[in-house]
Amino acid sequence: MGFRLNRVYELRWEKGDLAGLEVDIRKTTVDVVEQIRSAVTNADFGALLAGHVLRWNYEDAEGNPVPVEAAAILANLEREELVAIGSAWYEAAVGVTAPLDRGSTSGELSPEESTFETEPL
Repeated sequence: MGFRLNRVYELRWEKGDLAGLEVDIRKTTVDVVEQIRSAVTNADFGALLAGHVLRWNYEDAEGNPVPVEAAAILANLEREELVAIGSAWYEAAVGVTAPLDRGSTSGELSPEESTFETEPL
């Protein structure tokens, strides 16, 4: 029996123009991360996104669900939305996935004051 990682990135927007948008994207390989970084056209990125989105709640202007297909993505999303989704996807794929709410266990802060001096502007 082999091992298979079934990771899903759950991208959620709570603020701004995309507040309420939910996008679930399947795991992202190193090769795909490079493709995200180097997708030079909207069409390239639309196809890449369509191939990885498992579910989203994006609707068109009439309230109809937008299919997760490259043509539908390009016909319904603005470039800024595409960039925001791509950035969040990239961050999820290469960023830290564990919670960072725990403090350091490596000791106390130094009691010494900083000796770094700045010059006035």
